[in-house]
Amino acid sequence: MNQRCTGTGGLPVSIRACRRQWGVWMLALASAPLCAWAQQAASALSPASAEISTLPAVTVTATRAQTATKTDAPLIETPQAISVVTGAQMETQAIQNINQALRYTSGVVAETRGGSATREDFQYIRGFGPFGTNYLDGMKQPYASFGFFQNEPYFIDRIEILKGPSSVLYGQNSPGGLINLISKRPTTEPQHEIFVNGGSFGRVEAGADLSGPIDADGKLSYRLTAVGLTGATYVDHTRSERAAVAPALTWRPDANTTLTLYAQYLHDPRSGHFGYVPAQGTFLDNPNGRISRSFFDGEPGFNHDSKTQAAIGYELDHRYDSGWRLQQSLRYAHLDSDLAMVYGTGLASDLRTLNRAAFTDRDTIGALTFDNRLERAFDTGPLRHSVLFGVDYQHTDADARWLFGAAPGIDAFSPVYGQPVAAPAVPLLDQAQRLSQTGLYLQDQIRLDRWVLLAGLRHDWADNDTHNRSTDTSTTVRDTATTGRLGLLYQFDSGFAPYINYSTSFLPTTGTNWKGDPFKPTTGEQWEAGVKYQPGNAHGFVTASVFNLVQDNVQTLDPDPAHGPFAQAQSGRARARGIELEGHADLNRNLSVIANYTYLDNKVVRSNGPDLGKQPVSVPRNTASLWLDYRFHDSELPGVVGLNAGVRYIGASYADVANTERVPGFTVADAGVSYTKGSYRLALNVANVFDRRAVICSNGYNACNYIQPRTITASLRYLW
Repeated sequence: MNQRCTGTGGLPVSIRACRRQWGVWMLALASAPLCAWAQQAASALSPASAEISTLPAVTVTATRAQTATKTDAPLIETPQAISVVTGAQMETQAIQNINQALRYTSGVVAETRGGSATREDFQYIRGFGPFGTNYLDGMKQPYASFGFFQNEPYFIDRIEILKGPSSVLYGQNSPGGLINLISKRPTTEPQHEIFVNGGSFGRVEAGADLSGPIDADGKLSYRLTAVGLTGATYVDHTRSERAAVAPALTWRPDANTTLTLYAQYLHDPRSGHFGYVPAQGTFLDNPNGRISRSFFDGEPGFNHDSKTQAAIGYELDHRYDSGWRLQQSLRYAHLDSDLAMVYGTGLASDLRTLNRAAFTDRDTIGALTFDNRLERAFDTGPLRHSVLFGVDYQHTDADARWLFGAAPGIDAFSPVYGQPVAAPAVPLLDQAQRLSQTGLYLQDQIRLDRWVLLAGLRHDWADNDTHNRSTDTSTTVRDTATTGRLGLLYQFDSGFAPYINYSTSFLPTTGTNWKGDPFKPTTGEQWEAGVKYQPGNAHGFVTASVFNLVQDNVQTLDPDPAHGPFAQAQSGRARARGIELEGHADLNRNLSVIANYTYLDNKVVRSNGPDLGKQPVSVPRNTASLWLDYRFHDSELPGVVGLNAGVRYIGASYADVANTERVPGFTVADAGVSYTKGSYRLALNVANVFDRRAVICSNGYNACNYIQPRTITASLRYLW
């Protein structure tokens, strides 16, 4: 159920101890100087901008999404569970990466590497993942080894999370679902913003988002978004640095045609920390005391982690007079990743000395993705059809080289750095891989009065050619798969819409059995039923769903000892059953609310290993969250004061596949205050207000991570 890249689970992280402060009073104390600062800024405004702002409440409710049907269908008419994180929500919560943006979303566990690992976007959806779930503008973002495309949150307009098997429109995919990030695009109306943030651990960030028409007729419009940041992390000897820019140009030659050209460049000279801390001394007792959150398990002169990625592409939308609509999306992306680390492998018998190893990895990825689809609406008697026919293509060239070596141990409680580390020389992986997939899909949304039937069918051809340079051998795997989806929904006048659906997925796997035969793709199959509710004013949206999800062809130990101790067979099965409750509501111009609860009963129901009947690693059975945002439009101040607060509960999970190592659950609180006056917005956000010290383990008790400690972010935005 946990699809893990070989090697990614065995490299460790650590974290920095902040002094315990009176978190319960901190927000109240901090808000006083903030309001004073806001009043000074307000007095400097021009008369035109000095009018009292009448901004509405933060919009947390979305009513439409592209991801589920590729047709921008209303959520209330889509018979499948979908969550949407709006751009306003991300801004209000002052998120610093995509993982943090998903904290208040049902069915998603997004920070399984704690708060220090910021070099990747890893998410579990309904207990499955964390690889193969990330999409940008409807097209998959590939990964290879430790090379992961990342997304700058300031470039994102919203995030759409589609729950359950989704291969019918997207091809090979994790059975838990997918996370589709929708980029900002040029606007026909002028809008401009600049911002600066500052906060804990010396983090400083600045950016600009400029958009609007270029010519008087509005046929050409542009958008230029840029951001830069630098700062330390809460782990000693580590930093996060980024420079990124995303230009886009839209041409509208007539009312029926839109062509958008875009590019993106992102460079991370330093990507935070990517190690682990052991359990003894974090949440388990250790006679030597507690390991500091700031403890760095690497060597400052050896560890480094940098990434450079770029993309260019276009989006075409044309409506023909015949009623057909053509949409095309094409993107080419390239990634270079350079990772070197000394990392902890577990405590010695004295429970003080941390054993370590050294590792280097170089990854390059070149990826071309293309999606071409035709859509048309027509009637056949009382039936209203919306038919979608598409063909998509993905091609990825990936190159990876891992080297492993020894490294000296270090005192985890009183570290002394500067020990010599020999360059790793043992090759663990040295390969070039070429992946391609071609898919044909057909979908029909049929409406009859208040009934909505959604039916889809797809066939894929997937190829995987791998050349192992260490052994000078090549392997080729050819897979085909047919997947589908069938959903039915009924809309009542009251705003309720019960639904049921069935969907399937496939995901190619690597490796061979004892005879050398390539493994088949894993397959996913889900039944889901639920009810959606949208009031007449469309200022709220609630979804309740139950589901039963099964993944087959999962690799497990070969039961025949004659085939060798490491032989694998594809006789495993993983199952997820659960309940998801999620609600978003903009109750009035003052108050917005987000609430969700998830119960997951995930088990390995067929296996020849110790995971039989066990819960998957890092996936809690229960999660819940609540977020409130309130704005005082009628206060005595000449502007709008906003207060927000949230609480997140992450239940207990397991650190190992045999479920012998239980990691306690925890609750975290977030809060913020803002002041909006004219074109200015000042804000102060605090994540983990009470500085909760908790740990997540993802690959045994030697591979744990602290969650993000109390983190303060102050921001100033100017819009015109």
